[in-house]
Amino acid sequence: MTVDAILRDVSKSPLSSWWLEKFDTDVVPNIYVSPVQSRLQYPAYHLTCYLEPNSHYARTLTTASDSKNSGIEEREIREIAKDILSRLNKWSMRLDLRHVLQGVTIGSRFRLDDTNGMTGDAAGIWLAPNYELHKRYLPMSRLTELWKPYIASSELPPLIDFDVLRSRRRLHNSISEVLLPSGEVVIFKSVIRVVASMYHEMRELLRMPPHPNIMSRPQYIVTRRVSGAEQPIVCGFILRYLPGGSLLEWLTTNQSEPAVYHPLLLQTKIKWIRQIILALGHLYGPAKSFHSALRPDNIVIDENDNIVLVDFEQRGSSRRWQAPPLWREDRLSQVAADNPDWAESRVNPANMPKGVFYSCPNPLNHSC
Repeated sequence: MTVDAILRDVSKSPLSSWWLEKFDTDVVPNIYVSPVQSRLQYPAYHLTCYLEPNSHYARTLTTASDSKNSGIEEREIREIAKDILSRLNKWSMRLDLRHVLQGVTIGSRFRLDDTNGMTGDAAGIWLAPNYELHKRYLPMSRLTELWKPYIASSELPPLIDFDVLRSRRRLHNSISEVLLPSGEVVIFKSVIRVVASMYHEMRELLRMPPHPNIMSRPQYIVTRRVSGAEQPIVCGFILRYLPGGSLLEWLTTNQSEPAVYHPLLLQTKIKWIRQIILALGHLYGPAKSFHSALRPDNIVIDENDNIVLVDFEQRGSSRRWQAPPLWREDRLSQVAADNPDWAESRVNPANMPKGVFYSCPNPLNHSC
């Protein structure tokens, strides 16, 4: 069994208030955790359990995840999972979990102490709220104002309250499969670090003309009432569910597991290559946009085995939100000449500091 499969298997106890979903090392070692108290369905809070990078737990799970022949026994992974699950359950028994979660910021972390040994002591865990994210959220009224030059308010999708969503499965650190009140399965995308990247992607998806091989417009914009904010803040958006999974999943799971192996036909390869080319042609042509993170996990397969490009945060390079052709000094000089105030503008992505507050980068960056 894989590390993720073991984590989920250990979480199957009907008495557990928590579900361990996935071990991730994308930025730091952590485990995706979701509340399932009394089998109630909660919104997708995108919580994680942080593991110190040099701790025994982090080293063991990382080694076991990197290789099938790591030498790490399944028993050791199960013991780690049981200890973390025990701490989470003991922590939540001491409080009104639903009440606590209603006020927790999306992307908050649990932190563990003494993870070099398995004590099972609930005192070694605490919840660290994601306050930095909380401060950077904006209300829909502010986004409407910022987007006004590019998107008419009448073209914006309807709003939906975060608390009516019901989490089904965590796909990524900030992406979950959720249920709408109607029972429809959709994708909820939020953010756990840079709020500006989420707002930027929303704007790009809303302003670009549609294309069958590019993720469609958000179905809903997700809002949430939070303490200290006069208006509900925008904390995410809803996208259509694509059942085929990512190309990365298809290549690593479907092609490596004999039980589910299906050979990729030549005509399918040709179709997918053609669809990726058509999507990129649309992006750099009619859409006046670009994709800065074209890799297998950002290529998703729909119900008809067609390719769909996703993830338009456009910060996957050293010059976030700037199209590659603008990196040329001659092009930058021309942009500055045509727009003398642009070089010093606060909304020029080149001038934005880390931990940026969203200010709606000018689509001038896309006029390549």
